Amino acid sequence: MQRLFDWKCDTCGERAEELVDVPHGEKPPKQAPFVCGTCVAETVHTRQLSMPAPYMGERNLSPRVYGGQFDTMGAQQGPDAPALPGEAEHMDHVADKLAALGEDAPHEERAAVMRETLQQAPNSDDYAAHFATPEYQETMAQRRQIQASNKQKRARAAAMLRGENVNFRRDKAAGDPNMAA
Repeated sequence: MQRLFDWKCDTCGERAEELVDVPHGEKPPKQAPFVCGTCVAETVHTRQLSMPAPYMGERNLSPRVYGGQFDTMGAQQGPDAPALPGEAEHMDHVADKLAALGEDAPHEERAAVMRETLQQAPNSDDYAAHFATPEYQETMAQRRQIQASNKQKRARAAAMLRGENVNFRRDKAAGDPNMAA
């Protein structure tokens, strides 16, 4: 198994990273011969102690992610509002009627076709019923929630741009990704 260690040349004291093949279950060697870049010769190198990584909770993490699931800058897009049933078919019908007339049809004929198709279009009662559906209400609640979290995230991003000390662990906004791991 290959492992990466920091090594120090015993001749000149230069430090370098080198991969060492360590058999599974065995300890890595304390000294090994490597070609030193400063001495330009194969010299004995002593393995250096690995420095412990800082605890993740103490790091000042401020990732800037625009949009998507892990948005931190207030650019997340909400779900699309559900379309009114029959609206797409009506618009296709209007487009077909106008295409059948041709592009050089007189304005009066085009206006007559538009008036005729407007009679078959969804009316205000259809829209009112559609806006009252639970699916539409849930989608709009999700959109409002995302808009509120985007507002908080944009305020935090503005503070970052002003140079304030912003830490994503301490200064959380609604809808932030979980960074505790």
